[in-house]
Amino acid sequence: MFFRNIPFPPAKFSGIVADSPASGKTSRQLLPFLQWTHNYCSGGAHAPCRNAQPAQVSPVDIATSGVVLKIYFYASRSSKVYISTENRCCCSNTGSYGRTRIVDIFSIEGCYVGSVWFGHVDYIPYNDLDKSKEAPDGWHVVSGPLLLGQTPQGSCCAPCGCSSGCCYTGPHTHMERTGGTRVSLYCGQIVTGGTTPIYRFDYSTPCPTKTAP
Repeated sequence: MFFRNIPFPPAKFSGIVADSPASGKTSRQLLPFLQWTHNYCSGGAHAPCRNAQPAQVSPVDIATSGVVLKIYFYASRSSKVYISTENRCCCSNTGSYGRTRIVDIFSIEGCYVGSVWFGHVDYIPYNDLDKSKEAPDGWHVVSGPLLLGQTPQGSCCAPCGCSSGCCYTGPHTHMERTGGTRVSLYCGQIVTGGTTPIYRFDYSTPCPTKTAP
């Protein structure tokens, strides 16, 4: 679901930061780290999950050193979000490798400020105590971490997903943005859930409207 041409009441200038998606552990070696930004660390273009140029959506991959971790959306201030789920990654793979959760962000006053796309999102297992906290599609008021799912296990190489190559090679989550900007990051940087900002979004009067990415 996308919001098009929806007018919103005026609001004073403010800002929202979308933070690291993976939940950090107390042990440093288990903290997720930045694997790729616009380009792979070893070179070559980092292709977005949707039909866009990398500079338009600032793709970011956050790896977990082989450990499956839960994926959260964090915001630096209270906000409203609308979550929708599509199969966009790994050439629209219909399993967890392609599952993409899109978080459209609105200020608490109702101003649309942008969206964060989380790719490669598996479901929380039914025997996990956090299963009841997994956010369904629809509207949510965010004042703390919002659980979206977890990183899948295994890998996805042809014929899984795309017709050639590998689109998923170990636990990580893929992020993209609509609007906003990517915070300065570098390959190999340790990131911590709820602490390390990934994207920044600002809004001002008059409120912008939602457009399709």
